Amino acid sequence: MPDREAIPAAADDPRADHRARLIAASTPAGTSRTYRGRVRDWRRWCESAGLDHVEALTDKHVADYIADRHAAGMAARTLKTAVSALRHWCKQHGRPEPVGFEVRNMIKGAVRLDAKNRQRQPRRPSLRRGDVQTAIDAIDTEDGGPIEHRDRAILAVAADAMLRISELRALDCEDVTAADDGGGLVLIRRSKTDQDGRGAVVYIPPATLDLVRAWTAAAGIESGPLWRGVSRHGHAGDGRIAERYLQRIIRERCAAVGHAGITCHALRRGMAETLIARGTPTVEVMQAGRWRRAEMAKLYGRGIAAEDGAVARLHREARK
Repeated sequence: MPDREAIPAAADDPRADHRARLIAASTPAGTSRTYRGRVRDWRRWCESAGLDHVEALTDKHVADYIADRHAAGMAARTLKTAVSALRHWCKQHGRPEPVGFEVRNMIKGAVRLDAKNRQRQPRRPSLRRGDVQTAIDAIDTEDGGPIEHRDRAILAVAADAMLRISELRALDCEDVTAADDGGGLVLIRRSKTDQDGRGAVVYIPPATLDLVRAWTAAAGIESGPLWRGVSRHGHAGDGRIAERYLQRIIRERCAAVGHAGITCHALRRGMAETLIARGTPTVEVMQAGRWRRAEMAKLYGRGIAAEDGAVARLHREARK
């Protein structure tokens, strides 16, 4: 799939380049990468089925693709993205959209089946803020170097700022500044729910700001990417480390204190649970986590709400 192709223009059209740039900018870079990946998967499926990937863009063949991929374990949300990617590709190339009655209803069916399966699966892990602190305290910095300072700061910032992994990776040194009370302010320039790049500012406590400063001092950095790789000689690199490496740091540091399967999202979810358990109003939890809908914040706190609900309080009072 060509990278976000624009509508073909005449060779002597002076506006063609700028029009192409505007069309390219209309789709977020992350979405464009995801769409390209889904279109590549469609091409692979067509090749295995002996089909031309362009001529096969019909409701029947896309329905066959959905059936095969879902049977192989592809999630409904990924299938929905794949259909969106194919529709996007067709619009770019002036072809009719390959989505009819059969495809739409198969996607609905996949969503329902996946919802039933999710209800049978164990709850996704989360890590409350106190447990995150245990993982931070377990990292010894007395005999360590920049790596230990960096990993402590990563855990603290990810939890306290309730960051998604993409937001955590994108931080620059300049994005963390001091607040009037000794804490810190973290600028999130762009996020999943802020594709326009309006930005958001979140608070981190003084202890977390101190961890960030300890890391930057140990690494000898003042500007540019905040999270960097460190050589075996203790020298920080210049580039921004990958999301998968950040996830590995979080996973391994939490596993060292007995919490397996922890990701950046588990820290974000755990902080939401911690706030809800302290009686924080839903609107404030939404603001802290930068959710657009109250349903998301309530979803993370539904277990806590049940534990502190009317029936639970009644039985606790009866035992007194």
